[in-house]
This record gives sequence, C-alpha cells and structure tokens, in this order.
Amino acid sequence: MRIELTGQFRVAPQPMKVSDIAFGLMWILFVSPYSIRGPMLRLLLICCTLITFSIPCLANPDSPTAMAARLVTAPTIDGDLSDAIWRTAPQHEGFRQSDPVEGNAASERTLFQIAYGEEALFVAIRSLDRDPEGIVARLTRRDEGVESDWIAISLDPHHDRQSGYWFKVYASGSLQDGVYSADRDVDSSWDGIWEAATAIDDSGWVAELRIPYHALRFSPREQYTWGLNVERRISRKHETVHWSLMRRDQPGLVSQFGQLQGIREIEPPLHLELIPYGMGRAIFDGDSDWSAASGADLRYGISSGVSLYGTVNPDFGQVEADPATLNLTAFEDFFEEQRPFFVEGASIFSGNDFQLFHSRRIGRRPGLIDIPDSLEVLDGPESTTILGAVKLTGKTQGKMSFGLLGALTDEEAARVTPADGSGRSRNFRVEPRTGYFVARAQQDLFDGTSTVGAIVTTTQRDASYSAYTGALDWDLKFDEDRYGLSGTVVGSQTGTAADRRRGYIGHIEFDKKGGWLEAETLVRALSRDVDLNDLGFLRRGDLIEWSNTVKGFHHDAAGPFLRWDLAIDGDVAWNYDGTRLSTSSRLAFWADSRSGGQFHVHLGREFAAMDDSDVRRDGPVIEQLAESWAHSYISTDEGRAVSFTMRPEIRRTDGGDSWGRSLTVGMQYRPLPSVWLAVEPSYETRRNDAQWVERIDEITADGTAPHFIYGELESRILDFSTRARVSFTPDLSVELYLQPFVAIGDYRRFKELTGAETYDFRTYDLGENRDFHRRSLKSNLVLRWEFQPGSQLYLVWSQSRSASLEDVDESDLELRPLRRLSSAFSDGGANVLLTKINYWLPL
Repeated sequence: MRIELTGQFRVAPQPMKVSDIAFGLMWILFVSPYSIRGPMLRLLLICCTLITFSIPCLANPDSPTAMAARLVTAPTIDGDLSDAIWRTAPQHEGFRQSDPVEGNAASERTLFQIAYGEEALFVAIRSLDRDPEGIVARLTRRDEGVESDWIAISLDPHHDRQSGYWFKVYASGSLQDGVYSADRDVDSSWDGIWEAATAIDDSGWVAELRIPYHALRFSPREQYTWGLNVERRISRKHETVHWSLMRRDQPGLVSQFGQLQGIREIEPPLHLELIPYGMGRAIFDGDSDWSAASGADLRYGISSGVSLYGTVNPDFGQVEADPATLNLTAFEDFFEEQRPFFVEGASIFSGNDFQLFHSRRIGRRPGLIDIPDSLEVLDGPESTTILGAVKLTGKTQGKMSFGLLGALTDEEAARVTPADGSGRSRNFRVEPRTGYFVARAQQDLFDGTSTVGAIVTTTQRDASYSAYTGALDWDLKFDEDRYGLSGTVVGSQTGTAADRRRGYIGHIEFDKKGGWLEAETLVRALSRDVDLNDLGFLRRGDLIEWSNTVKGFHHDAAGPFLRWDLAIDGDVAWNYDGTRLSTSSRLAFWADSRSGGQFHVHLGREFAAMDDSDVRRDGPVIEQLAESWAHSYISTDEGRAVSFTMRPEIRRTDGGDSWGRSLTVGMQYRPLPSVWLAVEPSYETRRNDAQWVERIDEITADGTAPHFIYGELESRILDFSTRARVSFTPDLSVELYLQPFVAIGDYRRFKELTGAETYDFRTYDLGENRDFHRRSLKSNLVLRWEFQPGSQLYLVWSQSRSASLEDVDESDLELRPLRRLSSAFSDGGANVLLTKINYWLPL
C-alpha cells in the first residue's frame, strides 16, 4: 500500500489540544503496518514538526524556593557546623514524604543551608533524629549504593528542567553521584570531584558538602536561578522525604525541582585537569608476560558549557570481566560498557530509541577479516589495540547539548599455519586499522521539556569497507508533560564500494505519563538491509512492529502493600515478506510491601507464528509453536542484616515438547556496617524441541540439495555468582567477584525440517556427537584506594579459567553441582596481577 498526502498546512497560534493529537495518532495506528514506507515516515516527520509550534510548557506552580548566602570565609569540610557562615545562612525545611505515604509531613525534621563563594557551592544539612541510635550508617565504596541513611542534593544549573547533577552522602561518609538527562533518566556513571564529611551526634547526623563549580556546567549570568532539590532517606522507617516533593503521578524528575536563588557575580571556571596514570601488569598462563604502561587523560573546560576529554596512550581495560553466558541463538549477547573513558558522559550519545553508538565496538575482539579454512590459528589477539581517543561534550547558552567522540584502533594479526602442515607459520591480518567517529546534538525546546536531536556515526577502515549511520529524533511534550510524541528516523550504509547496503528505521511513539493511568503505543519499521553494528548495536532488521501498553498505579497503601502497579501490553510483528513473526500479550503486577520488600509477577502468552531467526544462519523460516510463560521476583527488606531475593521462571509450549524452568536465589549478609557478602546461585534447565544445528548441502545430479538440521536439546546451566566487600573507610575497600559457571547440553535426536514454514521433521543421522560440556571461572579481587579526590590506586588479581570437553560421554552430561563447580577452579586459564595509579592534577 502506498500513501501520499498533498495540500497545505496552517498552524493556529493557540496550543494544540490533546484530542487533536489523539485523533491524528489513531489514524496512524489503524493504517496497515505494510504501509510503513518512505512516504509514511515523511508524513510522520511533518506532523511532528507542526506540533512543535504549539506545545505549551508549564512550570511546577508548587515548587519551593531556597536562598543561598554569599561567603566571606569558606567553611572547613569536617561535619562540624560551627563555622560562621552556618550561623547566618538562611535555613530551609518543610520536607514531605514520597515514602511511605506520599505527601505526608516527614517524621523527622531536616534543615539545610546553602552558601557560595568564588569557586564552590557549600551545603550544610542537619538531619534531626529522635532516635540517633537507630541511624543506619553502612560503609560502602564510592558509587556503590547501599540501604542506609543518606541525604542527596540535586542541582539543575542550566535550569532547563531536563538535566542536572546529584550528590549523595551516606551517614557513614560514603559518596555517590551522577547526572540527570531527559528529565527522568538517572546515570550514576558520572564521577565529579567534590568532597563531603559527616558526623553523628545526640540529635541526629550532619552532612557538609563542598561542590566546586568546575564539577558543574552553567552559562555566565549576572544572577542565577538553579533547579534544586534535597532528599533524605531514613532507612529504619523505610522513609524517603523531599524538600520539593517528587510526586509519582508526575512524569518527570528534574521538572519537579524547586529553585535556588541568590547566587550572583560568579563566573563558571575554565577548568583544566590532567590525570596521568602508571600501570604494571603480569600475566601467568603457563608462561609469564610482564608489561608496563603509562599515559594521561586530559579534561579541559573550553567554555562554561563545553568540555574536552583527550587521552594519550590510553588504558581502556575494565577491572571486572563480563559474565559467562550460554548463547545458542542467532543473535549476539549485549554487554554493558565498563571502561571509564567511555562510561563518563555517555548519556549525550544516547537519547533516541536505537543504539547507534555502542562503545564496546571500539577495541572489540578482532575478526572483521575471516581466516580461510585452509589455515589453522596458532595464536590471536583478544582485543583490538586502541591507539587514542578524544571526546568533546557540552551545552551551549542556546540550550543545545552536543558530544563528539573519535577513536583510532590499530591493525591486528593472528598467527596462522597451513592446516595441512605444508608451510611455515605467518601473520594473517584479521582487523584493519580503523577510525571511529560519532557526533550527537540535541536541542531543548520550550524551556527544556521537549527536544529534537541528530546523531551521525562513521566507521572508516584503511580497506574499502566503511560504514555510516545517521538519525533524527524528537521527544515532544505537552499538557504539563503528561503527553508525549516521540520518534526516530535512521539511515545506514555499510559494505564495500562494490557492495553497498543501505537501510532505514522509522519509529513513532505516543505516550501518556503521570496520574493513575499511563499508556503507550508505538509503531516501528526496520528495513531488511539496515545495519548499525559497526559502531552501534542492533539485533535484527526486516521487522515491522506495533506495540501497546497500559499501566495502572495505586499509590496508596492497601492491605500488605504500600503501593502496587498493574500493566497489560501486547504486540504484533511481521517481516517485510508479510510473514507474521509474533503475537504476544503480557500481564505484569508490581508491589512494594509495608515491610520493605517487593513482589513482582509476570504472565505472558506467545501465540503461534513464524520464526525467521535461522535465516541469518542460512536456515529456513520455521513455524513457532504457541508458548506460555510466567516469572516472578520476591525480595525482603534490604535494610536488615540478612535479606533474600528469589526469581523463579517457567515456560512451556503447547503440547509440552519445549519447556524451561529456572530459579535464582540471592542472599545478602551484612554482619557489620563495613562488610557485605552476596551469593546468588542459579539453576536453569530447558528442552528445545527444535534447536538449530546446521545446514548441510548435498551434491546431487541436479546441483545441491539443502538439509536443515535441528536437534532436540536438553540443557542445564549452573551459575554460582558471589560478591564480597570490606570497606575500611569511604575511600578504601577490597572487593571480590567470583563466578563459576557450568553449561551442559545433551542432543537426544537430530532431525531434518521437511519444508519451510512448517514444524514437520524426519529423523536425520548426523553421525556426530554435538553434546557439550562447558565450564568457566571468572574472578576478580580488587583493592581500591582513593587517596585524594580524583586520584586512585588499584591492586587487582583476576583469574579466567575455562574448559570445553570434547567427545562428551554420558558421565560428562551428569550435572553433579559440587563436582562441576569445583572443577572450574582447577581448569586451565590465566592469572593476571595488575597495579594502576591515577593522579588528579587540577591546573
């Protein structure tokens, strides 16, 4: 179907009504999904552009205002509020609960004062408590959350009601910080340079903070109005209170802040930081490999809202290894970024519905160039060497946020030899030298409640293969941010000069947030040849999807529950051949208990459809049987010395030929405020009646005849993840991570699919044993010491062990949990000892 629209549009000066938007949306949604083509996407973009002319933005009329006092002499940050400024600065109170009863007055008084000087903002918070013995003051390392008493101050220096910073101080003196974006997104990966001190006394506890202006971004003005909120947690009462109440029936966070006034005649600093590092590493894997490296990171505040990040001879290693998994699907696993250079400030590069930038692609495992079957690999690199990287982020006075990132990786080669033994070993190039670049810009509209943005990525190799992607996105809010219309249009080009592949994505979404009822409906289309995976992450293209969700909220206590939510959603998807790939529906229930625990249950139904996943493995489209599933989550109060979690899951196809069961049980033990132990064993067993094995092409008189081979696979997975941490001070800790992992697979029968888009098989004699038994052990022991703000010392011992048994027999297929897990500790592998020091130099 082809849809065209002609005519003239005239935009009235008055705000657009919600009914107008709803009418237009219904017209879009009830059009057949097969019409999501170029003209349709252009129509949606035109509609979104017109809406921007009439969206009103209303400020929170109930937001409180605090006044900051000018400093003469800066206070000492020691948790003692006897400094002169704290005797004269205005005090502010009037906190109200968000938990357990929203809107009620706080059960304990909280008072705060704010002062400012030429270089920093100072905050004093007095948390009064009639039972100071009941204050929970648990130690933890920086940026690691823990159930404890704490306070937090949130700032919106741009006063755009969309972005900001938060600084959390635990009663023990431990620190945590992060940033806000898009009004409601919270990112704890940001690390600012600031300081705080706490003290507990007979009337409660005190927190004193110093936040330098170089940790914030704001534009110069004669006088400033910033967004502000102050939050407090009283752990033993499960009580959270805010100075500016954060209502659950409101859609955003930053837009609910109060205001901070009184700051004038200060200049945002142009800050320069140099962070040199030195590192030594020893690898023991049968042989010994010693190495050392040094380099430096540079951070420069080019202007009040623009920062440059550069690195020389960078260390892009991550301290903790990725978890072990068993992946038998046609799609790759997704792992979160953990490398500090890429984590910090990463939120600017997101902001749309698809991940065009996935920084794990930079420095990935080499393998762009395939090694021929005629060669045998003797040795190969585990990762691509990153030669350098630079990043520029900021926000202009015109409220445009932007980010630029570039990186260069080196050529990599594997050591190979002819498989038939006829020649010498040599190097074989598996990855060319590659340059990566990403640019992102996002413009705030209507006092920051709405945004439009664009992103471009390039992957340029010294060979002819290159890749480019680009996207336009919008997130438009109206009616006090309760309604939103958002979307993304993406284009991609990949491949060599002789084989260019171009694709597109179109996505539009309408949602209603806030109040007791929320709803969302979206339509998206991904073309066959769209590919974001050179620098982004996308599991598949060739997809048209329509999804709808309705959520109901009950924010008042009822029975054993403090609050509860109920959601119903459903979706349907096709590929571009018109084959229906899924029709599903789900029911979800969430509840918080009065005792501090949580309970979730999810029920779902996947109706019969077709599965085209195996097409990516040269396989056919196969019928997908209807399936029902259920999983739940139960947790007890984390504030207790011992707490538990449990996650059971079951699924079963109609007829019972395929099924799965899993159970994960977690326990957290806190014998002392400074000691934490968590164990989380999990067990999963499943039967897949049609697990893809391979395609076999039989040579016949007429050419070749393909045979699509599947297996009846029964698999079991055992995982025993363990974490432990001892925090000696807020700045010094030792942490252990341990994950023994066992996966066993038993193929009971091999069979051949008799025809595409069917579920009919006949027995096939593969003549091979495809059973598997895989084990691994990943562990890290890390000492972290932040010996001064921004400067850290790391001592790390890590192990990586693994085994994959060949010619698996019946005894290898027996699980024997204790024996299998203990065997993972004695398998072959590597030990790595590493020491690293960073030193922060403000210039």
